[in-house]
Formats: sequence, C-alpha cells, structure tokens
Amino acid sequence: MSFDVLLKNGDLQISSTGDFTPVHDSVKLMQDVLKALHTPVGSDPFNSSYGVTLTKRVVGQAGDTAILSTQLRSDIERIIDSLRNNQQAQLQVGQTLTASEVLVGLESLEVAPDENDPRQVNVVIVLQAQDFTRIGIKFNIETFLNDPFNPDAPRSFP
Repeated sequence: MSFDVLLKNGDLQISSTGDFTPVHDSVKLMQDVLKALHTPVGSDPFNSSYGVTLTKRVVGQAGDTAILSTQLRSDIERIIDSLRNNQQAQLQVGQTLTASEVLVGLESLEVAPDENDPRQVNVVIVLQAQDFTRIGIKFNIETFLNDPFNPDAPRSFP
C-alpha cells in the first residue's frame, strides 16, 4: 500500500499514540486528487507539471466562465491521467496499492457555471477505483481554492 498522511481541515492527523494517521484506500485516492487540484502548477520542484493552472486571482472575477470551465476541465483530466500513470509506475516497481486506491479512470466530470453566481464554477468528479468503488468529489472552485480542506469546500459522496 502506498503511504500518505491523513489531512483533516488541512491539518495532519495524529493518532492517539502520537503517530501520524495514515490514509488508505478510496480516501487516499480522493485526497491525492484534492491535493493536486489545490497545488498551483509549477510549485512542486520535483514535478513541474503537477497541479492546476487556475489560481485564486482568476477565479470569481468577471470574465468568460466558458474559458475558465474549459481550462479547469483540462487540468482535472490531466491530473487524473497523471495520477493513473504514476500508480501504474508504482505497481510496476512492486509497490502495493489496494484495489480501492488504484484509479481505473474518470467516470464522469461536470464543470459548469453556478446557477446563482455565473462568476463561479461548480465541479463534480466521479472516479472509478479498481475494486469498482465510485469516488465522488463535488465543490465550488472559489470555495475550494480558498480552503480546500474546509468541511464546506470539497464534498465527497458515495
């Protein structure tokens, strides 16, 4: 199984024994996607293509939401492909991943202007894991970019 630490409201979680709380399975898969969606592209010194091209500076401004939606859709698709490719590379070198952690693909992606505020963009992502688990992530891009680990920001659903 790959290793990462559980984040809750943006904070590392510590167990009752004082150790970091590991994150596993479909929760890890969702957290991997959310971390990539919150990372500005070019800010990871080890992977310059990791992250999104959108920033808080452009989201929520008056402008063409079709362009914003298209760019966001492209970023999400690239992130999902990259995550899937990275997982395949991990498996090829013998790293163990659980079936609910392995991303099979993007089942659906909806990126649309908010009905109440056309400057905002709502996103619904449904991922398919190897064990047939569907992982849903739903958020408003401005809320997400301001605080992605806030309980009011991204929402997962079964």
